[in-house]
Amino acid sequence: MLGDMAIQRMDNVAIVVDDLDAAVAFFAELGLELEGRAPIEGLFAEAKQNHCMSRAKYRGRSKVQIQAYLCAMVQNLKRLLFLLYQCLVAWWLSKRP
Repeated sequence: MLGDMAIQRMDNVAIVVDDLDAAVAFFAELGLELEGRAPIEGLFAEAKQNHCMSRAKYRGRSKVQIQAYLCAMVQNLKRLLFLLYQCLVAWWLSKRP
């Protein structure tokens, strides 16, 4: 039954790899071609990896929107605290004899 079936096309194949260039070369050797490559913006990648934004925790547009707002607030607070820390360290180093 499956012997006479053929793949017509593949869309949106998600594969997690350590070396993207090696994976692209591997699939090119199999005869597949890369149609496009798009980088993920750093803020979205951080939100996905560190703040549980890869999947929505709740259902409904308003609840997902609240989750996104809270995630953005956390990211901004982290950046603000890092800048404050850098300022305090610079101030402390300038006060040392």
